[in-house]
Order: sequence, then C-alpha cells, then structure tokens
Amino acid sequence: MASPAKQRPRLRSALTVVIESIGAVVQLLLVFIGVWYLITDDGEAAENLRLLVWSVIATVYLASTVIWLNIDLRFHDEDHPLLKRASASTVVRVFSTVVTFTSSLVGLTAAADLILTRAVSGRIAVYELIAVWAMLASWALFHWGFARIYYSRYHRDEAERPLRFVATTHPRLIDFVYFSYTNGTSFAPSDVSVATSRMRWTVVWHTTFSFFFNALIIVLTMNTISGGFGGL
Repeated sequence: MASPAKQRPRLRSALTVVIESIGAVVQLLLVFIGVWYLITDDGEAAENLRLLVWSVIATVYLASTVIWLNIDLRFHDEDHPLLKRASASTVVRVFSTVVTFTSSLVGLTAAADLILTRAVSGRIAVYELIAVWAMLASWALFHWGFARIYYSRYHRDEAERPLRFVATTHPRLIDFVYFSYTNGTSFAPSDVSVATSRMRWTVVWHTTFSFFFNALIIVLTMNTISGGFGGL
C-alpha cells in the first residue's frame, strides 16, 4: 500500500487533470454557444436566451476558477508540473486564443446590439440586463484568456524567462492572472518586466484590444446601469 506521502502527489495529479479537463469542456461549451449566438438570427427572444445561458455558464466557470486558484495558492507553493507542460503545448495556446477572442466577440456583439436597440420602443428591459451581464463576463474571460496565453508562452520559452516577476523565481498561474488584469486595466504593471520581443508583441496586442474593449464595454455598461435598464 502506498504511503500517505506518496498518495498526496498522485491525488494532486489526478485533481489537476480532472479540473483542467472540466475547464476545457466548459470552455468548449462557451465557444459553441458563443458561435451559435453570433451566427444565428432567429428572433430576439431566442438570441437573448442563448446569451443568458452563455452568461450563466461563463459566470459559474469564472467563479469556480477563482475558488480553485485561491485553494491552490493556499495549499501549494508551485503549480503542478502537468499544468506547466500542458500549457506549453501549441494546442493549449491556440485553444486559449480561440476561447479568448470568441468571448470578446460575444461581448462586443451584445454591446453593439444594446447600442442599436436602446431607443427601440417596447424593448424588454431584462434584455438590457442580460446584455450587460454578458459584456462583464466577456471582459473577465478576455483577460483570463490572456493570462493563460501569457502562461503558455512563458513555459514554452521558460529558459529565456520572457516575463520576470519581482522576487518570484518560479511564477505561478496566478501571477500571470495578476499581470493580465493589471495590464488590461492600468496598462502599466510596475513589478513585471517584459524581456523578449515575442512577449512584448503579445503585450502590445493585449493592451491595444483592452483599450478599445474597456472603452466600449465598461463605459456602455456603466451608462446602461445609470440609465436604469430602460425602466426595469
């Protein structure tokens, strides 16, 4: 019988595989529903129902991710090697990119729909609420997706250390989450240096998209909320 000390690493490995697999399935579901929402035009009610389902799944996924990151941070000093190896693969990097930009398109489409139909008389106010919810969820998924892209690129070129965190020799996924959200909101993380041209190019794309994404979605969301959701 294996000792408890040997069982714990095996348990963590199994949990890592299960959690990452569930996460991948949920993200595939988000991509499927998101594309379905983007390409199908079958009436306002049906479209908003799909957008609502997408928003609920995205919110549950994001909340579960926050809980998982918090638990893993408290109980482990480093990310599991399986997570690092998997993240360095081209498949995972492409997958993260697809999920990131699909989520962005869902949010931008919801924003555009909200702009174009706000003045329409008889519009159901709850549809505005769903659109705002989807925009906020897509904003969070956009930056979470870039955190995974940064994480993937870092471990693909780990010997070069393309991102260098102050006082952190072995950065964890949560460090890249910090970098992504800070870069996406303040555009100037002060305690992380970008050391390679390839990573700088990734940061340029992230910062540029973030600027327009924030300007459209966050401002529109605040204006919609302050306007009372059309009388809701």
